Amino acid sequence: MQKLLTRNLEVPELRILLVLLSHQLQEGEPLVASIKEVGLACGVYKRLATSLKKLEDCGALEMKQFGRSEYIYYVNTDLATWNTVKPKKKTMPVQDSQSYKLAQEMFEEIKKAYPSAKEPSFFSWGRDMDLMLRVDGRKLSDVRRVMRWAIQDSFWCSNIRSPRKLRKHFERLDIQSKRKKKGTYSKPSSEGEFGGGEVAL
Repeated sequence: MQKLLTRNLEVPELRILLVLLSHQLQEGEPLVASIKEVGLACGVYKRLATSLKKLEDCGALEMKQFGRSEYIYYVNTDLATWNTVKPKKKTMPVQDSQSYKLAQEMFEEIKKAYPSAKEPSFFSWGRDMDLMLRVDGRKLSDVRRVMRWAIQDSFWCSNIRSPRKLRKHFERLDIQSKRKKKGTYSKPSSEGEFGGGEVAL
């Protein structure tokens, strides 16, 4: 068991291995079953396919299709031939990164409106900023512009208090900020996304 733990395998993978290995040793042959049946036998339901893939990748398990939905599960009992499973590392924004600095900037803007605002986790805020820039493909200048507008807006100032909220409503905020700049602005209402009609400013 200690050798298994040194491979950085987690509880679901260990449970799967023990059940499959127990059958293989007792019956003298590997188990033949569907993935669903393996999950029921091991008591592993969530991320079952991921756990099986991890065991295959590290060389602990070999799966071969047998029929339409069944597989042969052969456990490699030679631990010396296994590869160590590398634990996943959470990506944390570096303190001098663009996303981290943007998170700090947002908090400074919020503090101007709410001096008593408590300092957040800038690593968490930085991750959300990074998702906006890297995954959503937002431009830094657009994120900064929309962020400042939302924090200063009479309606949105109490709603946009974190990068996560900013990301969630970004498109709506972007449209409204541009409309306000042009001289027309539709205040949010319960009648619809921009209900209430355009108001000349």
